[in-house]
Amino acid sequence: MRSLLLLLLAALLPAGAQKSGRIEIIHADVNQGRMLDGEQLRILSGNVHVRKDTLNLFCDRAVFYTRRDLVELSGHVFIDRGKRKLNSARLNYYPKKDMAFAFGGVRVSSAEDTLRAGRMRYDLARDTLYARYDVRYFNPQKNIRLFGETAYFNKNREYLHLYGNSRVVRADSAGGDTLRVWSEHLYYWQKPTRQLFARDSVRLEQGDFHARADSIRYDLDKELAYLMGRPRVKTGQNILNGDYMIAEMDSMEVKRLLVENNATALSPRDSLSEDRNRLSGREIELFLENKKPVLIIARYNAGSIYFVDAESESGSNYATADSIYVFFKQGKPDSIDVSGGVQGKYYPEDYKGVRKF
Repeated sequence: MRSLLLLLLAALLPAGAQKSGRIEIIHADVNQGRMLDGEQLRILSGNVHVRKDTLNLFCDRAVFYTRRDLVELSGHVFIDRGKRKLNSARLNYYPKKDMAFAFGGVRVSSAEDTLRAGRMRYDLARDTLYARYDVRYFNPQKNIRLFGETAYFNKNREYLHLYGNSRVVRADSAGGDTLRVWSEHLYYWQKPTRQLFARDSVRLEQGDFHARADSIRYDLDKELAYLMGRPRVKTGQNILNGDYMIAEMDSMEVKRLLVENNATALSPRDSLSEDRNRLSGREIELFLENKKPVLIIARYNAGSIYFVDAESESGSNYATADSIYVFFKQGKPDSIDVSGGVQGKYYPEDYKGVRKF
């Protein structure tokens, strides 16, 4: 019986399909043949299993269209190609091109990751995917989840491109704040190192740390985020601007922020005052502990206007120097040190005259 089925199917498939690999019927509960608009159909139903080379296809029902080089699979569709599997409600498979179009709850998975979507085009010959509608990528080993409206995956080049309201979510396994990145376009490379590149209206958030930029490159293995194109960071009440920024993380928590070129740092004196602390320089370095600033350093043509509320030196301080150090206590400025070519003015808190900065 099986030999007869194989002969029937071989006769139905075009010559081109046979050259690229013969489809074998491994099992089907029912095998029927019929004509439709002058085209011979072969219909398999019930626990269907067919194979082409090393590709195994399973479903409840399969219809072979000989003229169109098309196999329609429906009902619990499952494709097994070794390391990568595909599940869907329906699937159109073109044997000659080795191309599959999957619909309804599509899931492509391997031992390391899973990609889900409403629809998917899977080029099995090139090992590339094009997915649409509620795309979700999940890698539990690396604790990373990616979302978007549309996605393109290239297995050979090991990268995934999501676009349309794309975002990244990395949950802190230690119970801290989750790291999130939003952008219109998001690229994820797995080799040689895991890299994320986000562009177009990018936002990065983790707890009180909020960043915006035209683009962000995030090295997941080194835990470094590079913010490019009008970057702006808000951490607590501190706002930092510059031409370029590097955020260093430890266990996904930001520990250091380096601001390069036209660097400024602003913060309100307190919630009741309109006074604003200002620090500027060619370079600004911010250090955080427990997600609060502990030290800001401005270097190279540094300038500052700071209002310090401390028992020993409360008042306003204006200074220019090679380097300016602002120390924080409980997230608020506590003291200032300046060094190298220092010039400045200090006004005590009770000064009644005009303060010139």
